[in-house]
Amino acid sequence: MTTTGPAVVRIELSLKSLLIVLALLAGLWLLLHVVPALMVLVMAMMLTGALHPLVTWLERRKVGRVFAISTVFGAGAVLTLVTCACCTGCIFNDFYM
Repeated sequence: MTTTGPAVVRIELSLKSLLIVLALLAGLWLLLHVVPALMVLVMAMMLTGALHPLVTWLERRKVGRVFAISTVFGAGAVLTLVTCACCTGCIFNDFYM
């Protein structure tokens, strides 16, 4: 009686399959590194689109464009700071009492 060894399984990859896998991995890596920059760009475009009517309204009332943009961004910064100050005060009051 002869005994045979374990069956050998061979897996062979073609060059095309290997290149496809490498291209997919490279695309995924690139996507993961480009998405943060694209998100900043999209947010900037949304902010520009949202603030454009306010700047145009100020320009129609004979306010210079640079001053109008500065006023709109300054008002937004003040509103953001006031909102953060109010929320922070409420959070600390709830946390420490």
